[in-house]
Amino acid sequence: HNRACIVDRTKSLSCSECVRRKVSCDAFVDPNVRLDKEMEVSRYLEEEEEKLMWEIASL
Repeated sequence: HNRACIVDRTKSLSCSECVRRKVSCDAFVDPNVRLDKEMEVSRYLEEEEEKLMWEIASL
């Protein structure tokens, strides 16, 4: 889902952060859903990082 990023002061995610992570930072996100999404995103980022490490290591 590619909703426009709405800054919500009650959320810890800044708008630039949520754009970078491609997650929503608007007011309509259930905190639990948001948490799941963040876990998912951070897991994905970790995997990507690992892939990069392997690529660098194999150079």
